[in-house]
Amino acid sequence: MLGRTHFFIGITTALAIFEPSSLPILVAGTGAAAMGGILPDIDAGTSGASRETEKIIGVCTAAVSLIILADYFFHIGIYQSLMSRSSTSRVIAGIAAFLLLCVIGRRTHHRSFMHSFAAMILFCLCVNVIFPQITCYFAAGYLSHLLTDLLNRQWELLLWPSKRGFSLKMFRSDGVVNWLMFVAFLCTSVYLILVFSPLKPLADAITAGIKPKLAAAVTAAIKPKLTAAITAAIKPKLTAAITAAVRGKMSGGSLPGSSFI
Repeated sequence: MLGRTHFFIGITTALAIFEPSSLPILVAGTGAAAMGGILPDIDAGTSGASRETEKIIGVCTAAVSLIILADYFFHIGIYQSLMSRSSTSRVIAGIAAFLLLCVIGRRTHHRSFMHSFAAMILFCLCVNVIFPQITCYFAAGYLSHLLTDLLNRQWELLLWPSKRGFSLKMFRSDGVVNWLMFVAFLCTSVYLILVFSPLKPLADAITAGIKPKLAAAVTAAIKPKLTAAITAAIKPKLTAAITAAVRGKMSGGSLPGSSFI
């Protein structure tokens, strides 16, 4: 399967199994599942699969950056969840080990070490050091990749370092079946996020953060123009009405109090 298909299969698998009950775990868990779903293909060298995976990793990096910014500005609670069971030193050590495994895995043959249970366990240990609460989501995404690739025609060394390969040889990794699976799992991922995940707190948090600033900006922009427009519309009519009333009284008789003179 291509990278984008593994991306959404990983998300669907993790969310369907674990159904996150809090917003921080939803956001971080979905990202972990997506990353686990595409990570094994970093061993694809210079192939099209590798280039596509690099694009998706770039998207994941951008998404992580957005998540960090959202957590900073809207106080979603991801940092608190992370630090509740970890520490800065653990996070740094876990990230360093994770990146080292990525460097090693990228230099291996396609569908060898990175497509093995041994690699999955090692990466899961790194994620567990960084953010224990999302380890199961990452593991589900990674395992979904290994099992899905069994359907392809190329061997997987699931029991690496053993040289024995596994494959059901059902179809090509870039054919019609891949496209159908991509569409199906994309729709399913969106469905699970919308139906089973707690999105309302996110909407409330965003609204609470944006609404005052938006209201102030709109008021500052509109109020002067609105005041000027109302004044321009009312002032001539009000002046004309007052003038007409005064003239009417003056022409119709003496001013009030003149009868006593």
